[in-house]
Amino acid sequence: MLPCTPLWSIRSTKHEENIWFNPQHIKRTASSNRNTIIQFSNGSTLFIPTRLTSFNHKTTNSRAARKNDDRRE
Repeated sequence: MLPCTPLWSIRSTKHEENIWFNPQHIKRTASSNRNTIIQFSNGSTLFIPTRLTSFNHKTTNSRAARKNDDRRE
């Protein structure tokens, strides 16, 4: 069975500007004027209108869920 990485989005799945994130590709995050700057493993950068603490909380939860799935296998 292939390992499953929990993804999460910053908006409703029905919203046309929704973005899905995979924590394995997030290299670094930073805050800028109540927004989040995300640096990805491929070198690209993205600014999103979400507070850093909220974004990092979702990242932490997603990584924890992945670890729990790995332990079950």
